Amino acid sequence: MSLKTSKVPQKWKSANLLPLPKESPLNSCNQLRPISLTDIIMRLFEKCVYKSEIEPITRNNIGPDQFAYKKGHNSTMALIKSQHQWLAWLDKNANYVRVLSFDFSKAFDSVPHDLLFEKVKKLPINPYVVNWLISFLENRIQRVMVDGMVTEYLYINRGVPQGTVLGPVLFSIMVDDIKTADPSNALVKFDDDLTLGVPGNESGDTSRSEAACLQDWAEENRMPLNLEKTYEMVVRRHTSVVLPELIPSIKRKTWLKLLGVTLQDATGICTLKKCSKKQVDECTL
Repeated sequence: MSLKTSKVPQKWKSANLLPLPKESPLNSCNQLRPISLTDIIMRLFEKCVYKSEIEPITRNNIGPDQFAYKKGHNSTMALIKSQHQWLAWLDKNANYVRVLSFDFSKAFDSVPHDLLFEKVKKLPINPYVVNWLISFLENRIQRVMVDGMVTEYLYINRGVPQGTVLGPVLFSIMVDDIKTADPSNALVKFDDDLTLGVPGNESGDTSRSEAACLQDWAEENRMPLNLEKTYEMVVRRHTSVVLPELIPSIKRKTWLKLLGVTLQDATGICTLKKCSKKQVDECTL
C-alpha cells in the first residue's frame, strides 16, 4: 500500500540517532558518525524496495568507478584497481603519480534533497518508486540518544540517513556524476571516499585542474569539501624524482589511509592496519 500511494508513513520516518566513534581514541565530536536507528518494519520494507526496484537499475546505471553497494564490488577491488593503475603508469612513462584523497564535510548529512531528487528522476526507476523515495526523505524527524538519554525530535530537511538501507544507495546516486576532467586519470569511489590518481612527468600533470573540477562540483551541488581531511600522496619508484609543486590548500603526506588500508608513497605499498578479517583474506588470496 505504501508503494502504491507513493507515501511513507510518518511513523516510519522517525529515527533515534546514535553517535558512534569513527576511530579510537575519541578526541573530538567531529570523530563521531551519526547512525540512524529506524523502525524494523521500515528497514524490511527498504530491503524489499531496494532488491526489487532499485538494485536492478543502479547495477547498470551507476558508473564503474563506484565500488560500494554494487553486487560483485567491494573495498578490496577498489584498492586493487587503484594500485594496479598507479603501477601501470609508472611502468610506462610516468615519473610519479599524484594520489588525491578527497573528503566531504559531513557527506551524508549535507546532501541537498532537491538536487538528489533531480538525479533520481533521471534514472529509469518506476515513477511510483521515485515519488516513494521522495516521501522517504521528506519530513524526517530524528533525536539523539546517548547513554539512555534522548533529545527532542527535530525535522531534517537535507541529508540521507546513515544506518538505513537506502541512504547509502541514494548517496551513490548523488555523487555518480563526479567525473574526471581528463578521462585518462583514474577516479575510484567507495561510498563517500573519493580517490583520484593523476600521472605526471617532466612536463607536469593535470592534478590542479582535477582538484578545481571537483571543487566546482562540490560548490554546484552544495556539498562542501573538508580541506582539513583532503590529502595528497606522491607515488614514485625512485626517491631521486623531484616532487611536483604543492596544490594550494591540500596537504601532502608520505602515506594515506584508504578504506582501512595504509598506503605508503614507495610505489603505493600496502600496510594492513585494523582491517577486517575479510579484507585480510581477500588481500592475501
